[in-house]
Amino acid sequence: MIRKIFTGLLFGVCIMPAFLFAQQINVNPSTLTFNLAPGTSEIKSITVRNITNKRYTFQLVMADWYRDSLGNHVYLKPGDLKQSCASWVTLGVNVVDLDPDQVVDIPVTLSIPAGIKEDTATWAMLFIQNYLSDDTSVQSSGKITTTIREIFRVGIHIYQTPPSVTAKSALAVSLTQDKKNADTYVFEIKNTGPTMLDCYANLELTNIESGQVFKLEVQDFPVFPEGKRLVEFKLPPTIPKGNYSALAILDYGDNSPLEAIESTIVIK
Repeated sequence: MIRKIFTGLLFGVCIMPAFLFAQQINVNPSTLTFNLAPGTSEIKSITVRNITNKRYTFQLVMADWYRDSLGNHVYLKPGDLKQSCASWVTLGVNVVDLDPDQVVDIPVTLSIPAGIKEDTATWAMLFIQNYLSDDTSVQSSGKITTTIREIFRVGIHIYQTPPSVTAKSALAVSLTQDKKNADTYVFEIKNTGPTMLDCYANLELTNIESGQVFKLEVQDFPVFPEGKRLVEFKLPPTIPKGNYSALAILDYGDNSPLEAIESTIVIK
């Protein structure tokens, strides 16, 4: 049975690991990508399957989110982020009851307001989580009482990029030695354009005396518009001691020019 109700994103709860919730449901796809102009809309569907032998009730709630400089997800209430498209999303249902092995397709509609000026990509997160009843776990210690609600949830990424927004640009900011780990160098990059970038970064070391070249493993990662990323390169102990020219290179795809930072480092 499907019930349509109004729900809000709940905070101050205990969020459980996603792999535990994955033992209860299967959700597909994990990403919804839209390329809509103002005044248009599109409907996509997500498929939710109860893969247990018990009947479960699941909620669908919206959130804002972004990646911090280390790539970790940070979650906010819908509408808190200026690049949010959460308010443009309409869900076919907010709560769904699923019997064992039952499958349901849930429509997700993204509607872009007419007349709006979209000059950057926007995004949001759709969470599918276990239904929060009034049952709670209460723990008391002295004068402090803690109420715990466990949430098992998985997230579906929602991305909206207007067809007119295609420019890509990025900046290689710096290459510095980590203050705590002498064998680690941090490559800072920034997305200076209006679209999300799929980036590749690598570090090449050239021994100034011998000319021997060492290439570290390429790292790939996404960066949102206006986002900053700190890419850590740990030098392997097999690199001989000496003076090196270090070249950190950023490749953000297509025919975009490479960005690079060069520095002289000493491996002791």
